[in-house]
Amino acid sequence: MQINGSDRKGPVMGIPHLWADHEANRHDWRLLPASAQNPTWRAARVAVLMLIGAMPVTTIPLSVFGLLPLDAAARFIVLPFVVLYVLLVRQRSASSAWAVRGLLAGLLGVAAYDAMRLPLVAVHLWPDFIPRLGGWILGTGVPNIVVGYTWRWLGDGGGIGIAFFMVCGVLGGTRLRILLRHPIALSIGYGIFVWSGLLATVVFSARGAELLFRLTPASFVLSLLGHLVYGSVLGVYLRRALAKGAAPILLKAAVPAAPEETMDLVS
Repeated sequence: MQINGSDRKGPVMGIPHLWADHEANRHDWRLLPASAQNPTWRAARVAVLMLIGAMPVTTIPLSVFGLLPLDAAARFIVLPFVVLYVLLVRQRSASSAWAVRGLLAGLLGVAAYDAMRLPLVAVHLWPDFIPRLGGWILGTGVPNIVVGYTWRWLGDGGGIGIAFFMVCGVLGGTRLRILLRHPIALSIGYGIFVWSGLLATVVFSARGAELLFRLTPASFVLSLLGHLVYGSVLGVYLRRALAKGAAPILLKAAVPAAPEETMDLVS
C-alpha cells in the first residue's frame, strides 16, 4: 500500500507505517530548545539516558570488585542520575518516549522474574542477597529489604530496561533496524548478556560468591531462567511498541524524511 499525503492510516503488510513517527519527531524538534536541535546534542542526550539506565547495575560489580563503594555510588552517581532522568524525560521527544518505555518494560520484566524467584527464595531453594544489597547502599552493612528491592526494581530492572530500549530506539533510525524484526529473540539475547555479566562477577571476583551467591548447578540454571523471563517480557513490550508505530530516535537528520522515503523500514 502506498503511503501519501491523503492516506496516512493503516498498516503496511501487517506492520504500522511510520507517519506518526515522523510527526512525533518533527513535533519534538519544534518543542526542544535551540541547543537540543543540534544533532550532536541529540546524540549526547541519548548517550546520557543509556548511561543512566546502565549505571545502577554497573555499580554492583564495581562494588563487589572493590573499585567503588556502593553507598558512595548511590549518593553521588545514581541519585543525581535519577534526577537527571526525570528532567530529560519531561522534554517531549522520541528519546524520552523510549526511555519511559524502557523503564516500564523493565519493571514488568523484574516483576515477572521475581514472581518466579520469590517462591523459591521462600522455600530456601534460591539465596536472596537483595536485602544485603540494601545495607551496602545505605553504608550500614545491615540488611534492608526495602532499599534493596527498591534498587533491584527501579535501578536494576528498570535501568537495564532503559538502556536496552534506548539502543532499540536508535537502531530503528539506522540500517540496523533489521534487528528489530525479531524483538523477542533480540530481548532474550539481551537478557542472556546481562546474566553473563552477573555470572562473571560471581566467578571472577574474589568475594563474588560471598557477597552475591554461590555458583551451584541450581543457582546457575535458576539465574539463567530468571533472566530469560526478564528478557522475554522486554521482548513482548518491545514488539507491542513497534507494532504501535513507536517513533525511532533520529540522531543525524534535523528534519525527518518524507513518509514515502521511510517505507524501507517496513517489511
